Amino acid sequence: PATRAGAPTGATPRAAAAGPERTVRPPVSRGAARPAARFAGPRLQLRAFGGLANYGAPELNAQLGLNSFSSAMTGGVEVAYSLSRSLAVAFRAEYLTRTVLASDDSQYPVVEYNLVLTSLPLALGAEYSLLENSSFSIRAGLLVGSAPSTRLTATASNLEAPNEVVLSGNAWQALVKTDFEFKFSRSFGVFAGVGYRYLKTAELIPASEANGDALFRPAGGEIDAPFVPVPLNLSGLLFGAGANLRF
Repeated sequence: PATRAGAPTGATPRAAAAGPERTVRPPVSRGAARPAARFAGPRLQLRAFGGLANYGAPELNAQLGLNSFSSAMTGGVEVAYSLSRSLAVAFRAEYLTRTVLASDDSQYPVVEYNLVLTSLPLALGAEYSLLENSSFSIRAGLLVGSAPSTRLTATASNLEAPNEVVLSGNAWQALVKTDFEFKFSRSFGVFAGVGYRYLKTAELIPASEANGDALFRPAGGEIDAPFVPVPLNLSGLLFGAGANLRF
């Protein structure tokens, strides 16, 4: 068959009109996916705090005829270790104390008492960061534990020895709290917090008889009447403030 001048032999018009072939480039490999960034902030926190524990102690106040056992000074330390940006495990140890001077005019002569209430709450739990940035943080915590040696010591100061009566027992405790921290640097901050704690012993009686122990017997009863069992109830609100070091 006849062909056009200058056209390659065997080429069809459609083939001649087609443009140059396209070169398909293989996709560029971007390598393996990068792992998620690990938490790189300070993991260990050491806190010191002090504050006020408000509690009712209704059974104790009723037995003693007082309204004075309603609050106590408290102070202690917390150690927290961060597992991630928002979750940490925490240990808390504190000392709680309250001293009250009272008199019992139902006895003759009037007996003067020095009443000292103490407790050593220890707790372990978890904290969750609700807000965390370079200058401010809010964290919530739930801790449970025990309060060994929760005790009330009543000393009849104007009676002869033995004149000390002791109620003592261990108690379980549960604490929920929220802390608000202002950070001055990566490693130092100050915080204020509020919480609620349940802490109550079983019903207790004095370990032994002593001069002045009528305070723990039925009011108006016989001098040798059985002791009235009384729990030490330190449940209530907590308010505190302190400093936090991060490492």
